Amino acid sequence: MQQQDRAPSARMAWFAAALATAACAAWCATRTGELGPARTTELVRVAFLSAWLPCLWLLSSAGWGRLACRALSVRRSDPVEHAAMIIGLGVSVHLILDAWCAWLGVLAWQRPIGASLPLVAGLAGLVGAPRRVAIVPPRMTWLVALALPVGVLMTAASTAPGWLWQTEFGGYDALTYHLLLPREWIDCGRMATLDHNVYSALPSFMEAAFMQVLAFAPDAKLAGTWAQWLHAMFALAAALNCAGAARSVARSAGASEPAIAASGWLAAIVLLSTPWIIATGSLAYTELPVVMVMAMVVMLVVDRADSGRSASIVADRATSTRSTVIALAVVCAAAIGAKGNAAGALVVPAMVLVVLAQRRHPRELALAGAIGVVVGAIALMPWWLRNWIDAGQPFFPFVAALGPGDWWTVEQQRMFAAAHAAPAGWDLSALWNEWLRYGIGAAPDASEPWRPQWLLLPWLGLVGVVANLRPRSGRVPWGGIVLAVLVVVNVAFWIGFTHQKSRFLVPIAAPLSIAAGVMLGSLATRNSALGADSTGA
Repeated sequence: MQQQDRAPSARMAWFAAALATAACAAWCATRTGELGPARTTELVRVAFLSAWLPCLWLLSSAGWGRLACRALSVRRSDPVEHAAMIIGLGVSVHLILDAWCAWLGVLAWQRPIGASLPLVAGLAGLVGAPRRVAIVPPRMTWLVALALPVGVLMTAASTAPGWLWQTEFGGYDALTYHLLLPREWIDCGRMATLDHNVYSALPSFMEAAFMQVLAFAPDAKLAGTWAQWLHAMFALAAALNCAGAARSVARSAGASEPAIAASGWLAAIVLLSTPWIIATGSLAYTELPVVMVMAMVVMLVVDRADSGRSASIVADRATSTRSTVIALAVVCAAAIGAKGNAAGALVVPAMVLVVLAQRRHPRELALAGAIGVVVGAIALMPWWLRNWIDAGQPFFPFVAALGPGDWWTVEQQRMFAAAHAAPAGWDLSALWNEWLRYGIGAAPDASEPWRPQWLLLPWLGLVGVVANLRPRSGRVPWGGIVLAVLVVVNVAFWIGFTHQKSRFLVPIAAPLSIAAGVMLGSLATRNSALGADSTGA
């Protein structure tokens, strides 16, 4: 009781967090140089101009999320989990709609009228929404710890594209196609697979969202910071979903209410404090939608299997299974649309986990799975059907069995596949250098960037995964199994099917942060309880 009396009021806690965010952003602004908002007044101006449209995009996504949750009859009694579900589903739906609108030429129609249509429609979904969300603030120190990386993220997203983050060569990929392609699509009137840029054949759903905000842009610099701020919004959405997933995992393990609340806050802090999240999140990149969906998969699968403690309110078991699978199909399609690697790193383990969770009800799962496949295929049509029409091959330039398409020769396709294939064998030294000790100690290759972009997350997260696998009441918690499967599959996919570069492991930050948050939340509340007992004694 004494501890509760010492807790700050909600207004004071949120005010302290806002002050810490502003102070951190102002301090970072003094170190951005000529290409960034070096003065506080300039930071305020640039941040306001750069943030309003991406914030509007996120609000519109919340509207789409409310509509999606209502359509799927999905609701959470936990306010944080429900908010995460709305934002996660809404962002996924918005990405898919943007891809469809970009492909059909809506976003480029009568700029910016066409680009306004998905925004306005999503905002209409907020009509009747509650004005307040009952989220109790945590300890003041935790809020400040969460606010500091948000301040860094804001400042980095407000700088001109092309010079920040040496580990990403100044955001080279953003300049060469993440930002370039949307501008070319606006000029040609629709999202298209272009014969002079092979990366236009990727799913490009995130680039479609960039196309939407670029349709409003009066100049190139503002277009760049709008795109960066939009991706930064995904970082915040990913943190919210990690918080919701951590609460779900902690609840499924039978944790106390204080431990559940602490798990959510600490998972969000761990995620946003990871340098890779800030670096990629402040660039016009595509990683953060996959991180967000990774956390959503944890939340959906853990809740689905944990029917005894479920926080979802659904009509019956069959409807619940169908709703869960359709929601998974939507968010996984959005993740693949943002980054094609998600097909192996995310969708495959998600399918395995759903089958394990529903193994006692195969008929219901088969029907729901068939519906989910159809939903996912339709959601991804702006990718595979676009490629089929434009390039003559739905998965161009991949899947050699389908041929090289209309533009390339077999040799060109073979060379592209070889350039993007994983090194031969299963050498684990890359995992050690690019993940477990990345940026720490001597660099294995002096020509490559070497910064501690992971800090302690790999080790902290792995310890958290092991801790979550500890049997409780004679059983291994399902939440721990889900986290372990996602981590193992992501590592195996990274070794076997990617360049084995550190950034391609960024999606694994979600299950690691969730595992670390649950473990740290349990320790924090246990120490608080011991302290209270000793004080009382």
